[in-house]
Amino acid sequence: MHSIYHAPSAELFVAEGRRFTMYAVVSLSGGVLDYYALEGRRTRLTGGRFRLDLDEPVTYSSIDLLATSLGQRTLVAGDRCLPLYPPTGAASVRLELDWTQSGTSGPCPAYSQSLFLKAQ
Repeated sequence: MHSIYHAPSAELFVAEGRRFTMYAVVSLSGGVLDYYALEGRRTRLTGGRFRLDLDEPVTYSSIDLLATSLGQRTLVAGDRCLPLYPPTGAASVRLELDWTQSGTSGPCPAYSQSLFLKAQ
């Protein structure tokens, strides 16, 4: 949930090596795409969704986030989800890639699956 526009939104990344590359943004609000102020191709998808494919993808070695129960930031990888937010309040979260075989996750909430996983 975008904290300003109060609309479901997602940043789409690809993981390569130890880096994240953001290549698109998806939301139910066109205003969310404007918020990012990035150049790219905008597409209207089924179900009222909007997608912005970036002209120049942005690469990060780590991603620092403020995660709250309102925004419900969740890491989605394939069909696996890892909630990053606390039950109440806020948490600072840093995402870095380190490949391992262990880890736990659960099924994605319905809103994530319907809005974002089908936006690929």
